[in-house]
Amino acid sequence: MQNRTLRELLTAFQYLLIGIIALGVIQHWFSQRPQWAQMLVWTIIAGGLSLLRLFILALSEWVHGNKWQTIRRRNWD
Repeated sequence: MQNRTLRELLTAFQYLLIGIIALGVIQHWFSQRPQWAQMLVWTIIAGGLSLLRLFILALSEWVHGNKWQTIRRRNWD
């Protein structure tokens, strides 16, 4: 149960960081734009970072799968 709770907290923290990064970009480069344009850019940036996060998770799952472990063990045995 503690492992699952920690994973949920880390996921929430990652999405919080994505939102803060997107907000920082908006305030730095798009502060003179209208409100709707700022929300659109924020949505695009946060969505892109979320997709990047999911891609990295899928890639790490693929690399750490059983197939790679068996190859690594086979080479060292």
